[in-house]
Amino acid sequence: AAMSARKAKGITELARRVEMRPVDGARVSMSPQRVTALEVAARLAVSSAEGEALVARAEYLQRVLPATFVAWAEGWVETRKAELIARKLSRHVDDLARKVESVVLPKAPELTVESLRRLINREIHRLDPKDAQARHEDARQRRYIVITPGEDGMSWIEGYVPDEVAAAVKATLDAGAASRKQEDPDDGRTMGARRVDVLAALAFAAIADGRIAGCTASVGGLEPDAP
Repeated sequence: AAMSARKAKGITELARRVEMRPVDGARVSMSPQRVTALEVAARLAVSSAEGEALVARAEYLQRVLPATFVAWAEGWVETRKAELIARKLSRHVDDLARKVESVVLPKAPELTVESLRRLINREIHRLDPKDAQARHEDARQRRYIVITPGEDGMSWIEGYVPDEVAAAVKATLDAGAASRKQEDPDDGRTMGARRVDVLAALAFAAIADGRIAGCTASVGGLEPDAP
């Protein structure tokens, strides 16, 4: 735990360096934290998403929940529990997060991870006067999709969407990619490339059909619904 906390402190220091500032003209989603995440992911041989999670968690614990960070660094709160506290409380305003921390942190060493999760959820609902559904609706109003031109004839597609939308998109692309792999397992494409091809097929099918339509599964993969 102490070594993990030390790594988190190093990641936070790295994010503050001038070298981590995005270059002029970078895509809109780039930030020192995102650049740091990509660097960390490459050095630690983890995914970019995991790199982003490491950076966000490291900064959040030191900035908002320093008591949890100290407990983690001293080894009396294990890494999984420190990560859970950060992940659950980072969704809420700092004041509420610190109030919940003050209740759950003293009990964390003797609780299982699942018991700690339940305690955090109870304290959030007890202390937060705002209904959980109302928070979700507030966040939902901020949903977006942004497309940023990249290099070599490529672009970035990024979105902030409700969980159910993300789950539906993922299920659709995963199913389509798996179907295409069965059709031709040796075509050299990665599963990531197949997911992109499925997304492209859906978009081009909608354009060719002249309408925005849903898609249904078929033996050969995914096809637009009939008019």
